[in-house]
Amino acid sequence: MTKDTAKGLKSLAVFRCILKNDMIKAFVELCEMPDEEKLGRFTQMLYMRGDNLSRAFLEEVLLSENVLSVKKACGESVSRVILDRANKELEIIQKAAEIESEAFSAYGLWKVEKLDFEKEFSKRLDNIQNTGYGIFAENIMFTLEGKEIVPAIFKDDTTVDSLKGYERQRVQIENNIKALIKGKVAANMLLYGDSGTGKSATVKALANFYANQGVRLIEIKKSQISEIPYVMGKVSSNPLKFILFLDDLTFDPKDDAFGNMKAVLEGSVAARAKNTCICVTSNRRHLVKETAADREGGDLHRRDTMEEIGALTQRFGLSVVYEKPDRLGYIKVLTEIAADYGIEIGDSEIKEAEAYAISKGGRSCRVAKQYVEELIRRMD
Repeated sequence: MTKDTAKGLKSLAVFRCILKNDMIKAFVELCEMPDEEKLGRFTQMLYMRGDNLSRAFLEEVLLSENVLSVKKACGESVSRVILDRANKELEIIQKAAEIESEAFSAYGLWKVEKLDFEKEFSKRLDNIQNTGYGIFAENIMFTLEGKEIVPAIFKDDTTVDSLKGYERQRVQIENNIKALIKGKVAANMLLYGDSGTGKSATVKALANFYANQGVRLIEIKKSQISEIPYVMGKVSSNPLKFILFLDDLTFDPKDDAFGNMKAVLEGSVAARAKNTCICVTSNRRHLVKETAADREGGDLHRRDTMEEIGALTQRFGLSVVYEKPDRLGYIKVLTEIAADYGIEIGDSEIKEAEAYAISKGGRSCRVAKQYVEELIRRMD
């Protein structure tokens, strides 16, 4: 029986990509020629995901980047031959996912249950615009490694509820992301201002909040700016919406990356994938470290130099300013953050928080959070 299961799985065409998964491969090897070592290796891999064989197999099917998922996402039709083959393969996979551990061992090593793979996969296809497929179905944030888009090793779980202050700025950014979700051409965004004010936290929190509506975030380094057109092309046919995120970006006036960024932003609307927008955060309005010569006219072509510096900022459709809060704003943010931890802020804490801000170089949301964390550490 198990040899027939292995044969069936190895015959997969539509869902062949699931055979690349180490757990699935270990299961096929176990079915082909059972022994204690193979059983132990497969069971260990299964336990890393839980103890339910059926659900582990179903998850692989739902996340797979197969011909049906890709064509459905692109709005393309699929032939009856492929559809019939897909349904047949789902039967094969479902039967494999219902094999009890007693087929290999006298002990109960995992659970199985009756799941309708065809029905569940059909539901996934119906919602493919929001869930995506492959790595984009199971991750929200990504980085660019060479030419490959890979899931971020450490996912930022910042939530909208954790954002304090800057409601006006947040609404501007959120409205732009909503436009992206609706399929409109969203503006490229520049978030600039004082450090510690929550620029990058806002972007990541909103990406998390709208993940179930198909938003994903790809973080790109300054050295990778020239790869942005490539990334746009790679995700252009994907049903999801992508924020290409460059955090804490600053250029030197003669930096090659400065010219690359201008070229990327200069591209026409038609040239930019409608499912992407660029978001840059910086502590500098013009993204450039201006020299004394730039400001005072040491350069004979000072006007051209300053226009060159300012031209980059003008290429962003949406610019949002983040400034350090005044005293009342700082206290408000401080109180709200503390309330999230069940801490009440009194006059003595406010006075101490003011002194703490001075020691940290000034008031900011980040400093307020650091002070609250300091209070927590003091608690028994």
